[in-house]
Amino acid sequence: MHRWHTHSPGEYMPVLRHVAYPRRRARFVRARTRRWLIWVLVLGPALFVTSCLFCSRPRKAVMDGITALRYRFHPMLRAGRVVPGPDCYGNKRNIEPLHRAIVTYMLTDDYLPLLEHLHCSVTKSNPGLEFVVMVTTQISPSTVVRIKERGIVIVVVEDWQYPNSFEPRFRYNWLKIRAFQLPYDAILLVDSDTVVLEDVSHLFNLPTRFAAVEDQVNWAQEWKYPRGVRILQGGVLFIRPCMAVARHMEALLEENTLLQFRTGNAEQEFFSWYFKSEAIILPMRYNVLTGSLGAMGDATPAILHFTQHKPFGTFSAAIGPERFLCTEVEVVAGRSERSRSSGGWSSLK
Repeated sequence: MHRWHTHSPGEYMPVLRHVAYPRRRARFVRARTRRWLIWVLVLGPALFVTSCLFCSRPRKAVMDGITALRYRFHPMLRAGRVVPGPDCYGNKRNIEPLHRAIVTYMLTDDYLPLLEHLHCSVTKSNPGLEFVVMVTTQISPSTVVRIKERGIVIVVVEDWQYPNSFEPRFRYNWLKIRAFQLPYDAILLVDSDTVVLEDVSHLFNLPTRFAAVEDQVNWAQEWKYPRGVRILQGGVLFIRPCMAVARHMEALLEENTLLQFRTGNAEQEFFSWYFKSEAIILPMRYNVLTGSLGAMGDATPAILHFTQHKPFGTFSAAIGPERFLCTEVEVVAGRSERSRSSGGWSSLK
């Protein structure tokens, strides 16, 4: 027999509160989570945009991207130089140049070890070919002495810079335009962080006033270049100097700062634009970047360009790109070159 009991309403209140509390808390948690998500979705992009505008690195990335898009689609940059520039040679480009040289430039004393490696490689691969270095007044007297001890011709030139936010050191590369003012029929202008491993005398007979290797970039880097312009690598350039061309370049750069490529590769992109319709594209072996050395296989590059790890204070090694460098004995021996050739000194104003 069952016994039925009656209970007052108050006896069930603790049980009801115990059941209702988790439900209310779950609703509260869900509501708070939705509010947090809204704040994140709204404030997250706002904070990112703010950081891009007021923090140096993100701001640089955004501004560089905007300018790169402008470079890529700007009609003038895509077309290349339309107005014919001055030409000091005309139909004489096929004549074998009589006065020729390998030319480099050095802006600070820190690059002296690289210059010594370059000069050592040139004396081994191209003996008898004149070697010239352009310097500014920033080079110390002790470094000048070291350069002259190697029998290198020194040409003092005025500095030439434009600011560059993509890579601040690129502002020094505009000194290459000074090479167009040198008193030579033809020159091979190379960066001081290169080594010349083969005879390059045949390059001086090219029927053009400008030649270079196409830049070795991937798709992620190529998108920002002017569309329709093949970007040339500025580390090795064949040039027929012409003072009128140098003055014409300077006038264009001063008239239109867009041509200074301040968020790009500076003079490299300018030369690509200026000589778009006439430049001869050289095979990659004449300017192999260390990052592209693997693509050469067992072949030896004619000119190797140390764009990544520059050989400051290092010498020839058994493996890696350093195997193409001179030994310490060869570099030191080159400093006695003064006994055979005292070198020269001139000023270019």
